[in-house]
Amino acid sequence: MEITKFVSFLFDINNTIKLNIDD
Repeated sequence: MEITKFVSFLFDINNTIKLNIDD
């Protein structure tokens, strides 16, 4: 189980959502 990979994956999604809201 690679937690760091999972965390960065969540961060990626979070950043994408924030960018979409900003638009």
